[in-house]
Amino acid sequence: MGRGDPAPHRPARDDNHPAEDGMLIYIARRLALAVSVVLVTLVATFTLFFAGPADPAQSLCGELRCDQSKLVEIRRTMKLDRPGSEQFAEYFNALACQPPQECGVPLSR
Repeated sequence: MGRGDPAPHRPARDDNHPAEDGMLIYIARRLALAVSVVLVTLVATFTLFFAGPADPAQSLCGELRCDQSKLVEIRRTMKLDRPGSEQFAEYFNALACQPPQECGVPLSR
């Protein structure tokens, strides 16, 4: 471009619509809150049902004098002998993958 050529036309930035930016921020905040509520709910339900104060194997055994080998077998079949992080990952995977067979989770345990 020479000196006499006019500058190429650039569309002016439209700062006259702050409501659009505000709406995007509002939507982003709502999505972030929704994700955080889902995560907190997942952790709370996992803690309540799987890592709570009651022993699921003892509850399932039902008998007051359940022998140790029976408890160990129940914990193994329920996969309670694994670390908590593995249990939570399997719990989340089972909830996220519906139907379960599409994610490689067997229908029967």
